[in-house]
Amino acid sequence: MALSDLWTLVRKKLCTVFSGSRAQDNEGATQSPYSLFSRFIFSERHFSQNKVKPPAFIHPSRRISVIAIDRLAVDEIWKVGDEVAGQSRGPSLARADITATAVKEIGLSIQMDPAPHPRHANICGCPVDKDEMKAVALELCARAQLFVRSTAH
Repeated sequence: MALSDLWTLVRKKLCTVFSGSRAQDNEGATQSPYSLFSRFIFSERHFSQNKVKPPAFIHPSRRISVIAIDRLAVDEIWKVGDEVAGQSRGPSLARADITATAVKEIGLSIQMDPAPHPRHANICGCPVDKDEMKAVALELCARAQLFVRSTAH
């Protein structure tokens, strides 16, 4: 069996195991009407030139803050990210775009949280165990598309 096939099998098994433990976290969740989300990245250690790294999708609260970006122009996406996530950190360096379908396939959910902004949401249902969370973060990275912000902003 090739290493890539083995990794795919391990990811599927992990997702199956995790989805049962996260079901309780997702009860009563308000499903998002959006299909595309951005996770804003503020540390160069969270991405390379062409890919997102797992720390970008790990948060101690087990909730990963994202912004719905459906029907927004590129400059609007960066502006919303600066308004919400950048309030305390300054402008983001990059963003990881991921679909709601990909999040759901991993066994997580998206809950809208419009308090800081109408398009703000959280990816919920992340496992408590550190190793399990890293496996989920790796899966999110594999499904996300990286966009590095141009230096002229």
